[in-house]
Amino acid sequence: MPRVIAKEEGDGVAMPVGKDADARRFYGQLLGLKETMKPPGEKGVWFSTEAGLFKVLPAPDFKPAGDKPQARFRVDKAEPMRMALDKARFRHYDAPPEVGTRGFYALDPFGNKIELRER
Repeated sequence: MPRVIAKEEGDGVAMPVGKDADARRFYGQLLGLKETMKPPGEKGVWFSTEAGLFKVLPAPDFKPAGDKPQARFRVDKAEPMRMALDKARFRHYDAPPEVGTRGFYALDPFGNKIELRER
């Protein structure tokens, strides 16, 4: 199973209130991030990475962030990750080429754009 091996940019994304299960499915099960405990009273779903925390936080007035990627992750295998996203019915498309990498953009369940790259 392909997985994220590092967070390169971004500390988190927003989601609609009450969608924690969708965040766990996408970021935890599909991308392979490890969920971590959050402090008492905090909201959302938090994941630990070697580069620090990645938070998926509820926003009462949620709107997807727009065209700019909200996070960038390094993956171990780009093409199998694309296939896994496709099988799970998540939208993805090519990212501009960068020397020495293979990458693409994907939309999370909330419409946030993230970038996934294999180096």
